[in-house]
Amino acid sequence: MRTKIGDNLEMNYIDEGQGVPLVFSSPPGFGLSAREQMDRFTAHCRVISYYGRGHKEGGTSEWYSYPASCRELTAFLDALQIDKAVVYGGSGGGIMALYFALLFPDRTRAIIVDGTSAAVNEQAAKLWYKAGVEMIRTGKDPLEIFTETDPLATLAFYHGISDLYENPLEPRLKGITCPTLILIGEDDKRAGVGGSVRMSRAIPGSELKIIPGSGHTVLGTTPELAEKEILAFLGNLN
Repeated sequence: MRTKIGDNLEMNYIDEGQGVPLVFSSPPGFGLSAREQMDRFTAHCRVISYYGRGHKEGGTSEWYSYPASCRELTAFLDALQIDKAVVYGGSGGGIMALYFALLFPDRTRAIIVDGTSAAVNEQAAKLWYKAGVEMIRTGKDPLEIFTETDPLATLAFYHGISDLYENPLEPRLKGITCPTLILIGEDDKRAGVGGSVRMSRAIPGSELKIIPGSGHTVLGTTPELAEKEILAFLGNLN
């Protein structure tokens, strides 16, 4: 489906089920998030996934960033007449979920961050930064995460992660007041368990679930375990 936002922006999305809105966030350049897992939740809530700016199905923009993607999400929620939503984000999408809860607390019913960190070390920052530069220089994503994406959106995605080294979100997390579920795979080599532990200590009242046998993003690697934790979390929302 498509919906018009403002004068010149259309959003391509999937909207299934009824009940509490569960939105799979799409940071710059991302397509439909967790499409293959959506059916796990449609019997329990209203599940929405959309193409972000910079993906070929999501249109292009003159400016990409995590905050810009959050502003786009609020406009999208307005178009669907949704006041507040539960926002799920896996990997880089989890960074966007954190930004959304900080920037738009009045639109956030809860967040679920999966395989995410609110800070990176210098080595990781250089890796993500160089990946963005290489994408612009060659037109190809060296990390092979994006295939049908505006290079500028890929640059914004990678440099947004790199920026967490000098401008980490961790000191700001105490400002998140909505219910928060933090999922991390015990074997997640990309995000690492430590970052999720620090997030859980910083976000008031947050729940941390370290999942044995799961890798990078619990929903992506062990979806049946993620489903159990997410449905239990949603069931406890007021």
